[in-house]
Amino acid sequence: MPVVNISSRHLSRRVVNWSVKAKRRKTTGTGRMRHLKIVRIKFRNGFREGPRKIAFQARTGAKPTVGASKTSAPAK
Repeated sequence: MPVVNISSRHLSRRVVNWSVKAKRRKTTGTGRMRHLKIVRIKFRNGFREGPRKIAFQARTGAKPTVGASKTSAPAK
């Protein structure tokens, strides 16, 4: 049998981007993504764990006061 010498330069030139459609079909997100689906959701939430933080108003029943109220008259 004759030995065929294939240079690596020739192979790399042949393979570049010949199947864009196949890459599109097989890329991330085209299958089930069992693990990555969960990671994506956690990423959007900032990887927070534990119970939800309760809003200040829901905890105390009062509105937080930072400064003077807009509806009150100025003090004389």
